[in-house]
Amino acid sequence: MRAYAILLVGLAACPEGSDPGPGPGPGTGSQGAYCDATTPCPTGQECARDDECVAPDQARSVMTHWTIAGQPANATSCAPIVQIGHLTIRYTSTATGESTGFAPLMCDQGQFFVDVWPARFDHVQVFAADTTREYTGEAELAPGNAEVTVDLQLQ
Repeated sequence: MRAYAILLVGLAACPEGSDPGPGPGPGTGSQGAYCDATTPCPTGQECARDDECVAPDQARSVMTHWTIAGQPANATSCAPIVQIGHLTIRYTSTATGESTGFAPLMCDQGQFFVDVWPARFDHVQVFAADTTREYTGEAELAPGNAEVTVDLQLQ
């Protein structure tokens, strides 16, 4: 039951950063075809959560957990982050320089799961910032399906 709730939270967040798709309907981009709920991928490909069609061997799942200054994420430890604004997760490819992510995240959930994600994204960053403060943490994603924990620190 808990995994199901995590998936719903992950899918409820809105895409942030670069928009991988051309908008509604079919299209192709630098990485290949785009997909959504009404536009399926070509045969043999999967629709990643960034609306990009990827070959199964180029997709993976990513579970990101976070703590705040070494403390588990909960209403108390997340209070300073909530004061700043929303929490964002960003995935980056060091090879291509591209990044994309999701926002807002619920800080006190302490985790974000993406079940189908392009394998080329090899770093993850979780952060919240305003004009005077920033909480941030990042980690490298190991090859294959990945599970990482980042510790958000006040910068």
